[in-house]
Amino acid sequence: MLYVLWGFLFVVPAFLISFFFGIIPGFLFRAIGLRRLGDAWSYWFAYALSAFVIRLLGVKIHIVGDVDGVRRLSRSGKPLCFVSNHTSLLDIPAILSLHIITGFVAKKELLLVPGVNVWILAIHSVFINRKSLKEGAKSIEKAVANIKRGYPMYIFPEGRRSKNGVIGSFKKGSFRLATESQALIVPITIKGLRVGLEDRRKPFQHSECWIRFGSPIQSPPRTDRDAVYDMIESIETGIKDIYEVL
Repeated sequence: MLYVLWGFLFVVPAFLISFFFGIIPGFLFRAIGLRRLGDAWSYWFAYALSAFVIRLLGVKIHIVGDVDGVRRLSRSGKPLCFVSNHTSLLDIPAILSLHIITGFVAKKELLLVPGVNVWILAIHSVFINRKSLKEGAKSIEKAVANIKRGYPMYIFPEGRRSKNGVIGSFKKGSFRLATESQALIVPITIKGLRVGLEDRRKPFQHSECWIRFGSPIQSPPRTDRDAVYDMIESIETGIKDIYEVL
């Protein structure tokens, strides 16, 4: 539980600073009609806060793949969906620290985490209640609308973090975001971040992680079930195979 101590000593103060100088101005800019400025302001502070957390925890990120191309794609306004395995609470700040513009489909429980909840909302993320099919469907519809408006979304199709290093089965329903919005899908493989937080052994230690960006894949129409299932299987197998060799 060493990460709790780190949170109170360093991360919480950083959240408070970012709240007053990042979140509030971002929402104000949007409220007066300056949507692009509000978005840019919020995303920049999300990057700065995430980069601070990653650096504070001594995590070195090794990037594999065309991250520059992914950054450009995330700013293009094209329908875009990121798909990756879920390893740690650090997955989200690690991705944001790389200057990638995206919102996340996050579990509803994060609404109860002060600071984290408003930041997730500030970057056009969506909370989902996995225990309610009706509420979950509404969240997916909202995420699809975000993608169509040019806001990339990021999903963890396992549904929860892997605590033993084994990637779980991908839930097919998660891919509705991509198929209903006809988005490009960028598969991402993450490995090693748990050592930086959940499996941390010392207050001061360095760790390494690997993030591998795959080539974009055009999602087929939702009505073509065979093509959708083939795509999901291909992405899941690809991420699991890459995870084993990273």
